[in-house]
This record gives sequence, C-alpha cells and structure tokens, in this order.
Amino acid sequence: PAAALMTDLQTNGAAESDRLRAQVELARITLLRGDKPAALDQLNTVITQDSSNAEALLLRGAIMLTDSKFDNVISDARAILHGNPNSVGALMLLSKAYIATGEGDLAIDTLRSLLRVAPSDVDAHLELASLLAAKSPDDALDQLDAAIALRPKATELKVQKAEFLIRTGSPDKAEIIGQDFLKDAALSAVGHRIMGEAALA
Repeated sequence: PAAALMTDLQTNGAAESDRLRAQVELARITLLRGDKPAALDQLNTVITQDSSNAEALLLRGAIMLTDSKFDNVISDARAILHGNPNSVGALMLLSKAYIATGEGDLAIDTLRSLLRVAPSDVDAHLELASLLAAKSPDDALDQLDAAIALRPKATELKVQKAEFLIRTGSPDKAEIIGQDFLKDAALSAVGHRIMGEAALA
C-alpha cells in the first residue's frame, strides 16, 4: 500500500517537491526490500533533478556509510550542510565518516556542532567522550556526565564513568559510584566489582 501510494504521488503529485519526496520514499522502500543497487539508482535520479535534495543525499550517504565509501559520505553530508548547517542527520553521518577514517579532530568538531543543535543526543555525547578520553579527560568526563544526566537510570553509563575514573587516576571518585550501587541489592555485584577495581588501582 505504501509503495502504491508513493508511486501515485510520484506520478501525479502537483508539486515537484512532492514528486521528488515520493521518489525518495520509494527508494527507501526498495532498500528495505533488500535491493540496494535499485535504491541507489532511484536516489541518483532524484539528485540529478535536485542536487541539493537533503532527503535523497541523507539516504544515499547512509548507504555509502554501510558500504565504507567514506569519501562519498563526506561529500553528501557536506552538500546537505551547505544548505542547512544544522542538519542533525548530516552532522551525524559526517562524524561517523570522520571517525571511520581516523580524522579524530574533525570528528570532535563535528560532534560538538551536532550537540549544539541536538544537546540531548546521548550517543553523540558518548562518542565525543570516547574521542576526548586520551587528549582531554576532563572534557570526556563532562560528556559522560551529560549522558548520565539524560539517562539517569542507565546503569551501564555509570559503570562506564567509574571505569573511566579508575583508568584516569581517580579511583576514589569511582568508589563513590560503587558505594551507590551497593545500596541497591540488584546492583551490588556491580558495586563490589567497581570497589575492587578501585582498590587495586
């Protein structure tokens, strides 16, 4: 039904933007059906007609990312950002491509831009913390704290913070997290592990 609706809109849509949007959705449906080459052909047709079509560029960039064609991902993401510097999807794609190609500084800058637009993106905070861990532990810890503030019930984030504190020479602060876990019977095993690792450190 969705494909039939989009096909009708592609053919009979009153506005060109509607017809192009329908083509992008048809490409998405084609991709979900497992035919990546056909989906790319559909997207390339859209982009040929509208070189700045953000929806088509974003979907094509996501496909290129899964194929490890990072130069193509960067090109498509930059094309979107040229028209919309605050595109969350494009910034996310760009950061992933930079991380994959070892461009740590560019990835950090891109993630900071992403978080200015989407400060509640927990994954971006965690990715940035990982990138900052070696060069700026305090900044990395700030990112972990931001992620924990957004997901206060996520035990794994607090464990990650405790392990980070131990690695960076602050086992006493990790012990505080361990002690909090010991107050909850369901988390006591995790608390004992953190306390043990902190004591060894």
